[in-house]
Amino acid sequence: MNIALDPKILEAIQTLAQKLGTTAEYLFGVMKAQVYAFAWADVFGAILGLTATVLCGLAIRCVYRKSQKKDDYRFDPDVYYGLAGVFGLVSLSLSIIFLVDMGLFFINPNYYALKLLFETLSKLK
Repeated sequence: MNIALDPKILEAIQTLAQKLGTTAEYLFGVMKAQVYAFAWADVFGAILGLTATVLCGLAIRCVYRKSQKKDDYRFDPDVYYGLAGVFGLVSLSLSIIFLVDMGLFFINPNYYALKLLFETLSKLK
Protein backbone atom coordinates (compact mmCIF):
# COMPACT_ATOMS: atom_id res chain seq x y z
CA MET A 1 0.00 0.00 0.00
CA ASN A 2 1.22 3.50 -0.78
CA ILE A 3 -0.46 5.07 2.24
CA ALA A 4 1.31 5.69 5.55
CA LEU A 5 -0.88 4.09 8.20
CA ASP A 6 -0.75 3.87 11.95
CA PRO A 7 0.80 0.50 12.95
CA LYS A 8 -2.37 -0.44 14.86
CA ILE A 9 -4.50 0.19 11.77
CA LEU A 10 -2.11 -1.75 9.57
CA GLU A 11 -2.19 -4.62 12.06
CA ALA A 12 -6.00 -4.62 12.04
CA ILE A 13 -6.02 -4.68 8.23
CA GLN A 14 -3.54 -7.55 8.20
CA THR A 15 -5.64 -9.43 10.75
CA LEU A 16 -8.73 -9.00 8.60
CA ALA A 17 -6.77 -10.13 5.54
CA GLN A 18 -5.58 -13.24 7.38
CA LYS A 19 -9.15 -14.04 8.44
CA LEU A 20 -10.20 -13.76 4.81
CA GLY A 21 -7.19 -15.74 3.59
CA THR A 22 -5.60 -13.00 1.49
CA THR A 23 -3.00 -10.23 1.69
CA ALA A 24 -3.56 -6.73 3.02
CA GLU A 25 -2.56 -5.20 -0.33
CA TYR A 26 -5.13 -7.30 -2.18
CA LEU A 27 -7.79 -6.47 0.41
CA PHE A 28 -7.12 -2.75 0.10
CA GLY A 29 -7.23 -3.03 -3.71
CA VAL A 30 -10.63 -4.72 -3.51
CA MET A 31 -11.91 -2.00 -1.19
CA LYS A 32 -10.62 0.70 -3.53
CA ALA A 33 -12.36 -0.99 -6.47
CA GLN A 34 -15.56 -1.05 -4.42
CA VAL A 35 -15.28 2.70 -3.88
CA TYR A 36 -15.17 3.20 -7.64
CA ALA A 37 -18.23 0.95 -7.96
CA PHE A 38 -20.05 3.19 -5.46
CA ALA A 39 -19.02 6.24 -7.49
CA TRP A 40 -20.38 4.76 -10.71
CA ALA A 41 -23.62 3.87 -8.94
CA ASP A 42 -23.88 7.54 -7.98
CA VAL A 43 -23.30 8.51 -11.61
CA PHE A 44 -26.22 6.27 -12.58
CA GLY A 45 -28.39 7.80 -9.84
CA ALA A 46 -27.52 11.31 -10.99
CA ILE A 47 -28.37 10.47 -14.60
CA LEU A 48 -31.73 9.04 -13.50
CA GLY A 49 -32.45 12.12 -11.41
CA LEU A 50 -31.57 14.52 -14.20
CA THR A 51 -33.70 12.50 -16.62
CA ALA A 52 -36.64 12.72 -14.22
CA THR A 53 -36.10 16.48 -13.94
CA VAL A 54 -36.17 16.87 -17.72
CA LEU A 55 -39.30 14.74 -17.94
CA CYS A 56 -40.99 16.95 -15.35
CA GLY A 57 -40.10 19.99 -17.43
CA LEU A 58 -41.61 18.34 -20.50
CA ALA A 59 -44.74 17.47 -18.52
CA ILE A 60 -45.12 21.10 -17.46
CA ARG A 61 -44.72 22.18 -21.07
CA CYS A 62 -47.38 19.70 -22.25
CA VAL A 63 -49.81 20.81 -19.54
CA TYR A 64 -49.22 24.44 -20.46
CA ARG A 65 -49.94 23.75 -24.13
CA LYS A 66 -53.07 21.79 -23.24
CA SER A 67 -54.29 24.60 -21.01
CA GLN A 68 -53.78 27.13 -23.83
CA LYS A 69 -55.77 25.07 -26.34
CA LYS A 70 -58.77 24.21 -24.18
CA ASP A 71 -61.37 26.44 -22.71
CA ASP A 72 -62.54 23.61 -20.48
CA TYR A 73 -63.26 25.00 -17.04
CA ARG A 74 -62.89 21.51 -15.49
CA PHE A 75 -59.20 21.34 -16.46
CA ASP A 76 -57.06 22.94 -13.77
CA PRO A 77 -53.43 23.17 -14.93
CA ASP A 78 -52.24 24.52 -11.56
CA VAL A 79 -52.55 21.04 -10.04
CA TYR A 80 -50.31 19.58 -12.73
CA TYR A 81 -47.84 22.46 -12.46
CA GLY A 82 -47.58 21.88 -8.74
CA LEU A 83 -47.10 18.15 -8.97
CA ALA A 84 -44.54 18.32 -11.77
CA GLY A 85 -42.74 21.20 -10.07
CA VAL A 86 -42.44 19.42 -6.73
CA PHE A 87 -41.34 16.16 -8.34
CA GLY A 88 -38.88 18.06 -10.52
CA LEU A 89 -37.34 19.87 -7.55
CA VAL A 90 -37.03 16.65 -5.56
CA SER A 91 -35.36 14.82 -8.44
CA LEU A 92 -33.04 17.77 -9.11
CA SER A 93 -32.04 17.89 -5.44
CA LEU A 94 -31.31 14.16 -5.39
CA SER A 95 -29.26 14.51 -8.57
CA ILE A 96 -27.14 17.22 -6.98
CA ILE A 97 -26.57 15.05 -3.90
CA PHE A 98 -25.54 12.09 -6.09
CA LEU A 99 -23.18 14.30 -8.11
CA VAL A 100 -21.47 15.69 -5.01
CA ASP A 101 -21.14 12.23 -3.48
CA MET A 102 -19.75 10.85 -6.74
CA GLY A 103 -17.21 13.65 -6.96
CA LEU A 104 -15.95 12.90 -3.47
CA PHE A 105 -15.49 9.22 -4.32
CA PHE A 106 -13.44 10.05 -7.42
CA ILE A 107 -11.38 12.80 -5.77
CA ASN A 108 -10.16 10.73 -2.81
CA PRO A 109 -10.87 7.01 -3.26
CA ASN A 110 -8.24 6.00 -0.68
CA TYR A 111 -10.15 7.72 2.12
CA TYR A 112 -13.39 5.97 1.26
CA ALA A 113 -11.61 2.63 0.84
CA LEU A 114 -10.19 2.98 4.34
CA LYS A 115 -13.59 4.05 5.65
CA LEU A 116 -15.17 0.97 4.09
CA LEU A 117 -12.41 -1.18 5.55
CA PHE A 118 -12.91 0.22 9.05
CA GLU A 119 -16.65 -0.32 8.82
CA THR A 120 -15.95 -3.94 7.92
CA LEU A 121 -13.49 -4.26 10.81
CA SER A 122 -15.95 -2.79 13.32
CA LYS A 123 -18.61 -5.32 12.23
CA LEU A 124 -16.22 -8.21 12.83
CA LYS A 125 -15.42 -7.23 16.44
